[in-house]
Amino acid sequence: MADALSPTMTLRDFENGYWSLEQLKNFAERIGIPAAKKLRKDELEQAIWRSCARVRLHKAIDVPNDHASWVKVRAKRRR
Repeated sequence: MADALSPTMTLRDFENGYWSLEQLKNFAERIGIPAAKKLRKDELEQAIWRSCARVRLHKAIDVPNDHASWVKVRAKRRR
């Protein structure tokens, strides 16, 4: 189990850990969740889980981060 929140931690580690509200707020801000300081603990946990799951899904299917890269990958796949 992980001792600290990290963008590279597994979803299982996140789910199995106990995180204080302050830890969740700070981590949510670091990974770019909007209005992280205003969310309740359960809302933060859900937002973080969704964010991490989305990032892992995009990496698994090789989704580029910007539009130009996406267009290149799409064109390459159509050949």
